[in-house]
Amino acid sequence: MLREGAGAPPKETDVTQVELAERLGKPQPFISSIEQGVRRVDLIEFYAIARALKLSSELLFAEVVRKLPRNVEI
Repeated sequence: MLREGAGAPPKETDVTQVELAERLGKPQPFISSIEQGVRRVDLIEFYAIARALKLSSELLFAEVVRKLPRNVEI
C-alpha cells in the first residue's frame, strides 16, 4: 500500500503500488522509486497519478505542499 509522505497520496486511497502501476501502465518499481524519494515526478506524471488514484490533482498538490519543509532545496 502506498505510504503517506512527501510524494505519496494520503493513506485513504487504499491502492497498492502494483495496482497504481497497472493503472499507469508502468512497472511497480517506478512507483516504489517515487515513494522512496529516489525519483521525482514531473507535472504531467503528477497529474496522471492523481487521475489514476481518482483524486483531484489540485487537492493532492495542496496536500503534498502542506507536508513539505518550509525551505525546499532543488
